[in-house]
Amino acid sequence: TAPAPAVATTPTPVPPSARPGAGEPDTTLTGSPTPAITSVAAPLPATAGAPATLTEGWSMPCAWHAASIKLNAETIARPRLGIRMTSRIHAPTAAIRSRIPFEVCHSGRHVDPMPLAADAPLVRLSSTGGLELAGRHWVPRGVNSYPLLQHAAAGRLQDIQDIFAQARSLGRPLLRAPAFLDSGDGPAPTRDARGRALEAGLRALETLLALAADGGVRLILVLANYWPDFGGVPALLEMVAPGERLPRDAFFVDERAIASQLAYQAALVSRVNHVNGRAYARDPSICAWELMNEARSPRWLFRFRRAPLELARWARRMSDGLRTAGARQLIAWGGSGYLGQHGEDLRRIAAEGGVDLLTLHMYGTALRAWPGRRRADAAIAWGERCITSRVRVARAAGLPLLLEEVSWKPGSGGDLERARVRGAWLEIADGLGVGTLPWMIGERGRVDYDGYLIRPEDLATLSVLRKCQPSRNWDRL
Repeated sequence: TAPAPAVATTPTPVPPSARPGAGEPDTTLTGSPTPAITSVAAPLPATAGAPATLTEGWSMPCAWHAASIKLNAETIARPRLGIRMTSRIHAPTAAIRSRIPFEVCHSGRHVDPMPLAADAPLVRLSSTGGLELAGRHWVPRGVNSYPLLQHAAAGRLQDIQDIFAQARSLGRPLLRAPAFLDSGDGPAPTRDARGRALEAGLRALETLLALAADGGVRLILVLANYWPDFGGVPALLEMVAPGERLPRDAFFVDERAIASQLAYQAALVSRVNHVNGRAYARDPSICAWELMNEARSPRWLFRFRRAPLELARWARRMSDGLRTAGARQLIAWGGSGYLGQHGEDLRRIAAEGGVDLLTLHMYGTALRAWPGRRRADAAIAWGERCITSRVRVARAAGLPLLLEEVSWKPGSGGDLERARVRGAWLEIADGLGVGTLPWMIGERGRVDYDGYLIRPEDLATLSVLRKCQPSRNWDRL
C-alpha cells in the first residue's frame, strides 16, 4: 500500500507509491544487534510527579514507569465503541530515550527467541472456518516489514534480527514480507531479464527463512506486487513481453505472464534451503504463501466487465500451481478486500475456491481531509463497517479473514490520534477473531519515508499493538 527501491547498504528513500496500496485515491478501502535485556541499562532520572499510568488496556514500557515520568493526560473518546480511554502518554525527551535499550523502547520486555524445529506444526484451516496451530485455535497477530529480503540480499543480517526482536517483543511473531526482488538493480535480484529464478536472490531468501526459524518467527511470503515496488507487475510484464508495453491488467490474462509466474512459484516451493536443509514446501517458518500484494484490474479488463471474474480465475490458477508444486502451507489472497471496486471482488475470490485466507487492507486515506477530531471519529466508524462487512463475506465462504495491512496517518493529533484510530480498528478485529498485521516496522534508525513507520518513540501506537482486547460481543454477526 505502498518505483522500486534499490537494495543498498544504506537506507534508500522510498517514493510514496512504495507502500503497497498507494498509487490511486482510496475511497473505499484503502543495524546493530538488539542486546539481551534483563533490566534498564542505566538508572533513569526521576521526575517529580505521580508515576505514569494508563487505563483501559493501555500499557507503557517498564522503563517509563521506573523513571516515574510525569506525563500529560489526554482523554481519548471512542463513541462508536462505547469506550472512553484515559491515556497519560507523552513522548519522553531524547536525552531520556537515548539511555534506554531499543527493545525496551518498543515493548518494555525482552522476549527470547524460541526456534522453530523442522517438524514444528504448520498453520492449518480449522473445521469451523478459522485457523489452528498444533490442534488449537489460533488467531494471527503479526506485523509488516517489507525491507527484510532487501536486508538479506545486502547481507545486513543484524537488521533482520533487530526486526525479528521487535516483532517478538510486541507479541507479534508473524511477519509479512516480499519473496521477490524483481527490479534487477540490487545485489541479489530473484529473477533475470527473462523472468527465470536467479540463484543469488533465492539464496538470500533462504537466509531470511533460516533466520526466521532460528528467531522463532513465521513469515507470510508475498510472491508478487501489483505496484512497481521491487519491480512488481510492470517489471514482470517487461520480462515476458519486452517492448510491448502491456497494461498491468494483462498480467492476469496473458499466458506468457501466467506461465512465468507459475514457474517462479514452483521454483520456490520445490527448493531445499541451503542454510538449514529444510524443504520450502514443508517449512513451518512459512506461515502462508501470498499470491500478490493488492492485485486489481481497474482499467483494461474493467472496460469489458471481466475484471473481477478474471482476477478470481487467476487466483485459482496460481493457488492450484502452488499446491501442484507441493506447497503444504496456507495460501493467502493478498488483495485490498474491495467488493467490486478496482476490479477486485472479495466475494468472487472466495467463491472460486483457490485461496485459504481472505485479506483486507485499511488506511482510510480519503478520510484524512476531515477536520480535527471528526476525522478520527469518522475513521473509526468507517473501519467498523469495512471490517464487519468483510467478516460476513469470509464467514459465508467458511474462510478466515486477515486484516493484513492497517495504519492511519494522523493530522495534528500525532501518535495519540494514530493510536486511537488504529487501536479501535484492531479492537474491532480482535473481537471478531480476525488476525491483524499492522503496517509496519523496520530496523533501528530507519527513516520514515511515508509517515507509516512504527518507531520506538511512538509509545501510544506500540501500546495498542501489544495489548488489544475485544470490547463487544460480536456473536450477532
